[in-house]
Amino acid sequence: MISTCSIDEIRDKADILSLVQEYVPLKKRGKNYVGLCPFHQEKTPSFTISPEKQLFHCFGCGEGGNIFAFLMKIEKLDFVEAVEKLGAKLGVEIKKIKAPGPDKSLKEKFFDILAAAVRYYQQNLHEEKVGKRGKEYIQKRGIDEKTALVFKLGLALDEWEGVYRYLSGRGFLP
Repeated sequence: MISTCSIDEIRDKADILSLVQEYVPLKKRGKNYVGLCPFHQEKTPSFTISPEKQLFHCFGCGEGGNIFAFLMKIEKLDFVEAVEKLGAKLGVEIKKIKAPGPDKSLKEKFFDILAAAVRYYQQNLHEEKVGKRGKEYIQKRGIDEKTALVFKLGLALDEWEGVYRYLSGRGFLP
């Protein structure tokens, strides 16, 4: 993942007018520049560059955007490729950062905790003493034993620390 600092530095240093003029002949008209759109066929110029805003827009086909969007469209690049190409052209070092996300081992631990919690609730449903009412309720709803197993249905006991004690006893929680 490219750091936003690198993207901002490129955006600040880049000049959309200079870049577009490498691909499209432009003429000054007021404070903007116009030319024939490189993205569709036209006879009358409708492609406008605003150096002040660092944007382009075609009033014929509706294409528009910043310097990155122009380079992506004209050279058929993705965003990262466009940033890297402009960075190399402008002498900007592209800093990459690691994409945020959970550590794989942490993710696996969470799945293990969830699987253990599911087992706890399923065991509650199948215990003779406490699960009888739960089984009756499930049968009353038209759910057979096989379906309850497939969908891992369980029973929460009338206590708020039950699953915590179960998981703590198995070393998942402090």
